[in-house]
Amino acid sequence: MGSNKYIYFIIIAVIATVISCNSAPKTTQEPPVNRPVETTAAVTVPPAVVTPVVTGQPATVRVEEPKAETVTVFDPANVSEELYKSTREEVQLFIENLNEIIKNRDYNAWQASLSSEYIDAVASPVNLNWISDSAIMKRNHIVLKDLNDYFTYVVIPARSDDRIHSENVDIEFINENRVTAFTTRTSSSGEGIIEILYDLEKIDNSWKIIY
Repeated sequence: MGSNKYIYFIIIAVIATVISCNSAPKTTQEPPVNRPVETTAAVTVPPAVVTPVVTGQPATVRVEEPKAETVTVFDPANVSEELYKSTREEVQLFIENLNEIIKNRDYNAWQASLSSEYIDAVASPVNLNWISDSAIMKRNHIVLKDLNDYFTYVVIPARSDDRIHSENVDIEFINENRVTAFTTRTSSSGEGIIEILYDLEKIDNSWKIIY
């Protein structure tokens, strides 16, 4: 009887323990919450603008005005004696050589003494036709066709019959590189007559006939 009672109390104790475990509140573990991961973006911070602190009075800036260039204006009426003398000698030598060229009927050398503008003017059809229509040309049945004809039938007769002595040639300045060459003749009445010979211009350091 005593052993049975003891077994009875053990069974009661086991049942009570089971009941006690089943009645205890169950702890449920909530699933983890997926939170967004915060990322730190690289932010470029512009450099700070530092404004210099100006103290005192502002500095005075001196602006120099460009200096006006001195332009020397050539005055034909006030040519130095040295320039007049040297230029006159050059022109006299040019005319002396030109006389020999015409005397020798050297067309190529004569043409080389002319400016391109003078060649274009003299050899133009209008000028050649106008000269061909003159009385002396018609009387000799001459028709000018080109610059060579002009040299042969106009220049040579005009300069061969009336040779120009270079020592009698004088000049008048038009500008620094241009002069008028002339000579003075004496008329039958003893009056001095100025005859213009050539208008000359120094081109590439050589004198050329421009009119």
